[in-house]
Amino acid sequence: MKKYLIMLAVFVAWCITLPMATNFAKASLIDSSGENLSGFESSQIEETQDSNQNNSEYDTSSQIPVNSDIDLTDESSDDVSKTESEVTESHTDNPVSHPEVGDTTSKEESELPNQSAGAQLHYVNVYNHKTGKTMKLEFEEYIIGVVYAEIPSSFNYEAIKAQVIAARSYALNNIISGQRERGHEGASLCTSPGHCSGYYTKADMAAKYGDEFAEESYNIIKKAVSATRGIVMTYEGMPANTVFHASSSGFTESCVEVWGNNLPYLVSVTTPDESNFYAFYGKTTMTASEFKAKLSSAGVKLTGSPTTWITNIKKNATGRVDSITIGDKTFTGEEIRSRFGLKSTKFKVSTTETNISFDTEGYGHGVGMSQYGAEIMASNGSSAQQILRHYYTGVKLEHVKDEWFK
Repeated sequence: MKKYLIMLAVFVAWCITLPMATNFAKASLIDSSGENLSGFESSQIEETQDSNQNNSEYDTSSQIPVNSDIDLTDESSDDVSKTESEVTESHTDNPVSHPEVGDTTSKEESELPNQSAGAQLHYVNVYNHKTGKTMKLEFEEYIIGVVYAEIPSSFNYEAIKAQVIAARSYALNNIISGQRERGHEGASLCTSPGHCSGYYTKADMAAKYGDEFAEESYNIIKKAVSATRGIVMTYEGMPANTVFHASSSGFTESCVEVWGNNLPYLVSVTTPDESNFYAFYGKTTMTASEFKAKLSSAGVKLTGSPTTWITNIKKNATGRVDSITIGDKTFTGEEIRSRFGLKSTKFKVSTTETNISFDTEGYGHGVGMSQYGAEIMASNGSSAQQILRHYYTGVKLEHVKDEWFK
């Protein structure tokens, strides 16, 4: 009997301690796996792009004014109550045929050109807009610094490689054309994201996130630059003006719709659903007096109720605002985006007697490669070349050529 009592006591103790042990094990797994590194990377996306907030676009006549339109910070204003009168919007009836997102290339077409002894641009003069001095940088090292500033190192490696090639092509196009030199004569490029491209050194990144993170990020970017060294996108035998942006909503935008000049490789194409991007939706709200003040320099006369100020919003085939009438003047969507610091030209306007609000989708001018779209495509198995061939229609990938610099 005593033996059975002992066995019963052991069994009861085992029943009591087992759930406790199981719960402890579960808690240990949560503690060990729940270190949220993605939150840190999210802050990298936000803060490494914060220099792009003031995107003053330089007047370059018929040239594309700016590439680095990719501030990923969310500066949405506090919500206000919805409008007493929603502004009537009209759409143009000119649907565009867009190629679908996906792998439409062969295995050979998805591979980058082999590394070869192609020509190399060894050094480039870069104006540092923070110090006011011109730096002589090894060209590929400059590209590392650009990509360091323009895209998170947490992105898929193929998306990073796509960004490297886009940044290199854009830089070479500007060096050869000389179209970015105004404002920093003697230097082909500058470090201002509002004029040329952003640029970060390892010290810049370390100051924000510490030495260890800066080193890890730098090594990832450097690997992607080395893997694609000297490879650029060309159109009709010359480096293409491969602008890019943070995020699009359904479709990218054609160059002609934004800047008026038509480049065949910068046309509207589909982009994956990017609505999960944390800065995809934006809201900019201002008082009626603030709205009026921002338009005063344009000579706009606004009288009566603010709910009557905005009329006749017309949208293009991609859903972005093509034109909008405010008071007695008509503006392009891009002019309004720039004047009011909106995230994109895909916006809706709502008004009350006291406030005007813009609700936006996407981030940036919308032309060329969507960085977040590239990340989604890469995560779904697309290669860097497949991403680039999708966003830049009809480009070729080849090595830098000597004749470009003669």
